[in-house]
Amino acid sequence: MDAVAGSIPTMERLANMPGSAILTDGAEAEDALPLIWSPFFENAVVTFAREDSPLPVALYYNPLLDVAVLTQWEQQDSEYRVASIRALPGERLTNPSAAVPPRPYWMEADEGPIEALSRITAERLEAFSNAYAAQADGSEPTPTTDADMQAALPRLIWNTVQRAEWDEEPSAWLQPALVSIDEALDARNATTLMAAAPATDEATASALSGLPEGFAGRLRLDMVLGARRRCARTHSHWFLAR
Repeated sequence: MDAVAGSIPTMERLANMPGSAILTDGAEAEDALPLIWSPFFENAVVTFAREDSPLPVALYYNPLLDVAVLTQWEQQDSEYRVASIRALPGERLTNPSAAVPPRPYWMEADEGPIEALSRITAERLEAFSNAYAAQADGSEPTPTTDADMQAALPRLIWNTVQRAEWDEEPSAWLQPALVSIDEALDARNATTLMAAAPATDEATASALSGLPEGFAGRLRLDMVLGARRRCARTHSHWFLAR
C-alpha cells in the first residue's frame, strides 16, 4: 500500500472504509485524505496473520497515534488484492468495547511515555496475532464499525493539524531545536548524543550513532510532547521518523 506516496488506488480504498464518509464529503476531501493518512503510514508497523490462508490479513499500526488499519487480502491468479480495509483505535484491538480518549494513553501514562509506548505497542501487536490465529476460515474476530473509525479520527486529525502548524507558523523554539538535533545526529557519536539528550539510554544512542551515512538527513520531526515536571525534573520527548 503506497500510502506515503498518496497513490490514487490506496486513497480510494481508504475513502471507502467504514466510518470514512465524514472525511470524503465535500469538495476538499480529495486533498484531505493524503494529508491525514500519509503521516499515519510513515510510522506504521506492519505485521501479518494467516499468511498461509487464501485470505491473509495485514495490520498497519501507528504506535504514536495508537491507531490501526486492518486489511484483508485475497488472491487473484498470481497476485493479491485488498478485499477489505478498516480503521480502529488501538484500544479496540485488545478490547472491542474499550473507551477511547482523544489522545493516546501513552502520552500521559504515569509510568512515563517511552515505557508506556513500548509496552502498549507490544500489547497491540500481540492482540492482533492472537485474534487472527484461529481464524483460518477468513472470518473477522471482531467486525470493525463506523464508530471505530470515528473514535480514531481525533488522533488522525490532531496529527495532521500539528504538522500543518509546524509548516505554516513555526514556533520560535522549533528551528533552533531541530538544528541541535541535526548536530547531535551528525556527530555520529554515542557520547555526544547522550550529552545532548541526557534521557537517551546507551543502547539507543549507540544505534542512532551507527545509522548509515546520510540516513539521519532523511529523518523528520514527527511529534513533540510538551514538557512536564515529574520528580523535580523536566522531561521533553521528541519523535523522529524517516
